[in-house]
Amino acid sequence: MKMSFCKTSLGKVAVRDSEGAKGAVLLIHGNSLSSESYDRQLAGEPGKRWRLVAFDLPGHGDSPPPAEPEPTYTLAGYSRIAREVAAALGLRKPVVVGHSLGGHIALEAVADGFEISGLFVFSTPPLRDARDFPAAFHLELVGDVLFRARVTDSEIAKVAELIMPAGVQPPPYYARSIAATDPAARGVMGVALKRDTFANEQATLESIRCPAAVLLGELERIVNIEYVQGLRLSHLWRGSVQFVPGAGHNPQYDNPEAFNALLTEFLLPLTG
Repeated sequence: MKMSFCKTSLGKVAVRDSEGAKGAVLLIHGNSLSSESYDRQLAGEPGKRWRLVAFDLPGHGDSPPPAEPEPTYTLAGYSRIAREVAAALGLRKPVVVGHSLGGHIALEAVADGFEISGLFVFSTPPLRDARDFPAAFHLELVGDVLFRARVTDSEIAKVAELIMPAGVQPPPYYARSIAATDPAARGVMGVALKRDTFANEQATLESIRCPAAVLLGELERIVNIEYVQGLRLSHLWRGSVQFVPGAGHNPQYDNPEAFNALLTEFLLPLTG
């Protein structure tokens, strides 16, 4: 796996590039995590076959905080960074894979005109606007921890626990990643989302002209599964929301075999 840095108009970001040569797949990680959350894809069979490129959002993982937090730590800012990373690395019309917040970033990028070959989002409830938040997420469990600058060690531990299926111990890197994330990344994003300055994601999914997959972990505890299942989305891969058995909010980590099998099936007709 190659490690490097990529310059964007909003700052420098760390990039991890798998050994595969086929196609071009851009991986976007979730809130307060990093590209490390895709280790089981980058080093697994998908990464050996396809060129998987995962980057750390500014202020996450190995990417330094940006000089200007306000325009960067928003869906519009992250969308811009994703498009610039793809262009800088020569990823022409990539398949975009987005986890949780990364899925929302991917949908924003598509709405902003990002030309892609396929969209594969998971643990991402498609929203129309900010009013959908209470229905889309179990806020009574997670609260606003991931959208607040300052969080306590006990709050970090609780979120790390909720990311996993009930009764499963979270890996150490979850809490470590949350604690290491620039606090402003959560605080600025929380304010920006309340302003409702993001695209209608359901409309984006309905208008997209390439294959689009929406996945959830079977044992998801942060996203409201009933909300996602109740959406009338006609343009979905396999005709419906797909579920990863035995997995929670991070299915790519909880059950990499099942997740990688679904990703492989999605990528094959698009990239060979």
